[in-house]
Amino acid sequence: MLLSGVTGSLPNVEYTVAIEWGYYAFIFLSGTCLLIGLLGDRFYDDRRSVALSRLAILSRIYYPAFVLAVVLIYYLKFRQAFRPLPARCRLRRRGS
Repeated sequence: MLLSGVTGSLPNVEYTVAIEWGYYAFIFLSGTCLLIGLLGDRFYDDRRSVALSRLAILSRIYYPAFVLAVVLIYYLKFRQAFRPLPARCRLRRRGS
């Protein structure tokens, strides 16, 4: 009875899907950061300083842009979870 009262007021979002989606985005970001690092090592070993400096600038833009894009897409996709509950669904305090 209590569980159905709590879960009945939750938005219609599959939380495991939302968490998995964020997890896959993190894995992709980690993989691309590793590839950027490996490419930077190759540029350093080949003494390609111009390419290395361009890669450094690209990576400094890429990481925060990717994180911002993921947060924005996550919000747009699952925004119903961020809406406040209607007044009729909120828990009331005792004595009020």
